Amino acid sequence: MAYRKVVFNIIGLHCASCVGRVEKELYKLEGVKRAEVNLALNNAAVDYDPEKVSFLRLRKAVEGAGFGVTTSPETMEKIEQVEYSKLRNRFVIGAIFSIIIFLFSMFDFIPEVLSLDKYTLNIILFFLTLPVLLWSGSRFFTGAFSAFKPPKSFADMNTLVAVGTLSAFLYSSIATFFPGLFLKSGLEPVVYYDTAAVIITLVLTGKLLEAKSKKRALESLKGLLNLQPKKALLLKGKKEIAVNIEYVKAGDTLMVKPGERIPVDGVVLAGGSSVDESMLSGESFPVDKNKGDSLIGGTINKNGFIKMKATKVGKDTVLFQIVTLVENAAGSKADIQNLVDKIANVFVPVVIILAVLTFIVWFILGNKVMAGVGFMSVLLVACPCALGLATPIGIIVGVGSAARKGILIKNADSLERCEKINVVVFDKTATLTEGVFEVTDITPVIGVTPERLLTLAASLEKKSEHPIAAGIIEKAKHEGIILFETHKFKALSGFGIKGEIAKKEYLAGKYEFVKKKENSFRIKLLIEQYEKEGKAVVCIADKKTILGVITLSDTVKENVKAVITQIKQMNIRPLLATGDNEETAKQVAGAVGIEEYKSKVLPSGKLMIIKKLQKEGNKVAMVGDGINDAPALMQSDLGVSLSTGTDIAMESSDAVLVKGDLSKFLDLIKLSKRTMSIIRQNLFWAFIYNIIGIPIAAGVLYPHYTLNPMLASLFMAMSSVSVVTNSLRIRGK
Repeated sequence: MAYRKVVFNIIGLHCASCVGRVEKELYKLEGVKRAEVNLALNNAAVDYDPEKVSFLRLRKAVEGAGFGVTTSPETMEKIEQVEYSKLRNRFVIGAIFSIIIFLFSMFDFIPEVLSLDKYTLNIILFFLTLPVLLWSGSRFFTGAFSAFKPPKSFADMNTLVAVGTLSAFLYSSIATFFPGLFLKSGLEPVVYYDTAAVIITLVLTGKLLEAKSKKRALESLKGLLNLQPKKALLLKGKKEIAVNIEYVKAGDTLMVKPGERIPVDGVVLAGGSSVDESMLSGESFPVDKNKGDSLIGGTINKNGFIKMKATKVGKDTVLFQIVTLVENAAGSKADIQNLVDKIANVFVPVVIILAVLTFIVWFILGNKVMAGVGFMSVLLVACPCALGLATPIGIIVGVGSAARKGILIKNADSLERCEKINVVVFDKTATLTEGVFEVTDITPVIGVTPERLLTLAASLEKKSEHPIAAGIIEKAKHEGIILFETHKFKALSGFGIKGEIAKKEYLAGKYEFVKKKENSFRIKLLIEQYEKEGKAVVCIADKKTILGVITLSDTVKENVKAVITQIKQMNIRPLLATGDNEETAKQVAGAVGIEEYKSKVLPSGKLMIIKKLQKEGNKVAMVGDGINDAPALMQSDLGVSLSTGTDIAMESSDAVLVKGDLSKFLDLIKLSKRTMSIIRQNLFWAFIYNIIGIPIAAGVLYPHYTLNPMLASLFMAMSSVSVVTNSLRIRGK
């Protein structure tokens, strides 16, 4: 069964209750495997079986729940801009009228100066309040009405605001036009027009500030999208033609001027410059580029003219892969969010029930004024928005900050698991070492020349992806050797490779791979001597005998020892697991400061090491090259692969360290701890705010302390703003 993934924007999401409602409707459809709605991004990511359900049915399900759908990011951006302008205008009008209403209500000298009696004043206040409710607050009333439309009625934040303000307005209207009803019951016909108007304005204030804060939080994501230039200079003969980026094809020749962004991935054909690759590595130091060097689209050409050939365009570029990874991670949910969603789904109905109970209790106790005030305050103080934003806004800022540092995180769960890591298992080659092997010795054993031995080895290795293969092939190129065609090639992970050259089978790999050959015992001492020198040994053999050995050396990365030291200071236990021999493993482990190491470990052996550590109760991270280490990376609690900057989409890992910089692993750990800490702060304050605010609004501390509806709405508005603002602190370090 092949599931398809679709991401689309949802128009009209207001709070966590909206999120739960949309997800519920999507999960009702047969063929939907996963549906995640993100309040911060205003979108939904759905995995579905296209044979059972179509995108049109997904769309109708969302629209049936009372929301709009668009698949165009540009359309959504325009809608958000229009909505923000409307919100700002509604706020301005609401604020002007609310100030006038507030002044007339709170300062008795104003009506006295204007010679207004109480009845006339209330009539004026009634008409001043109408535009605030009917225009400035229309979004809350239309939203509440849409939510209550049968057959799929539900309650959300709009419901709380609409019922709260409408209650205040209707109560005041009755007191204005039918004061006798109150006087008969011995009650003063008090009006709350100022409360209704100011509540609308305060909630709009909160929404306006929330929108601004969310925009700041999303800057990292939108910044990535803006890295690719809109146009490129296409070379046709001697002419330079400016074309839209979507018309550039692989193989086209392009010109990049100083100060311009590299339009697509490619290689330098002529010219030279230094290029700012900070979008990939997080480092601002420019990288020199000359003929034959690779270029990444979106990076900045600093100071020279570059003639380049396009190799990857559109969805194949590194930048597109990065943006896709970051967007997927930002839109995913952490495990902690699942509990929040369950609470949010019942939050609004529970609040409404509590508000009704508050009214009933105070009415029975004979305090009819407190019954009305308590009912409104409970509705208005409750804030599902803070609950809905607490986790996703933190994830968005965290993932965006990681991307700026050259760390790509696959999903929110990875960020959550990362902070719990207490053991990290490192691969050696291209992780702790440079992964750039240089041939040091070519030693024929029987019947072949050094040149013949290198030719056979390089001909076999040209189909291998291992870094050792690259070293042997580079040596052959340097010597000007012409390689043979290899047939029936087969790679045996952790051992070596074999294939046919001129209809004869040859093998290349570890001693264990060829040790059954006739002369294997005679060269064992030679191999052991090379291994004591810390060299990697490749044996070349035919069906009967070992023909010789080629040795290679690799160097430890400069900053690895400092990284390992800091990992230990963070109470994380480092361990080296390598397929190399005992002596090489010991030398590398000693050079970088790792006390525990395992040598001659096959990929399956690394998998068993991870499982054993997990069985002991450890949370294990595996850091490797993403090729031979795939099983161990997938088994680990956190799989981290190192990228060279040309291959970002590593399916087996949870996080990718761009440019292969191991110091970014430290940044990943620190960022995850900071992000999850701030998310917990957000959730704590969101819950505590409601746990404390709702009882006070209900009047449990009456008559000593009460929470009037205006104050309740102010707290509600500020709770959402504080959650978003607190999340922005993740970017600080």
